[in-house]
Amino acid sequence: MTLYSQTATKFLKLSHQQLEQSSTNLHYLTDLETAVANADLVIECLPENRALKRDFFKRFAQIAPQKTVIATNTSTMLPSEFAEDTGRPTKFLAYHFANEIWKYNTAEIMPQSQTDPQLIDTFIAYSKEIGMVPLVIHKEQAGYLLNSMLIPFFTSRFKPVGN
Repeated sequence: MTLYSQTATKFLKLSHQQLEQSSTNLHYLTDLETAVANADLVIECLPENRALKRDFFKRFAQIAPQKTVIATNTSTMLPSEFAEDTGRPTKFLAYHFANEIWKYNTAEIMPQSQTDPQLIDTFIAYSKEIGMVPLVIHKEQAGYLLNSMLIPFFTSRFKPVGN
């Protein structure tokens, strides 16, 4: 049993039939041009490397239809750093899921200054539709909402009272 199968069975409570059906709905493509040819939404999930992301967005801008909305899943960079590279800054924002989304179902939505406000509403509705709790960050910041709370917690020198 794959990790996906184990996770889906344990946390999502999928039956064997539902698990098999979900697998038939997944399609893998290795050619970016083919993958984005008719896409309504692309979520970029590359490693946290500015040059790599910038190159991807520039290539995306050249080949994706103008209707395609793009979101970055960066967890440490500001979406405004890449908005112009996408070729559609009004259709671009950051969209970040918490780790283990089957347990912690939050979707952080961070627009940048050129993001169409209607797109934010669309992502809020989409998040709810896929069972996520949308958290809108109205001011760009590296690390999003959850990381801005977790990192100080993890790096603090907290000492319990009484020790």
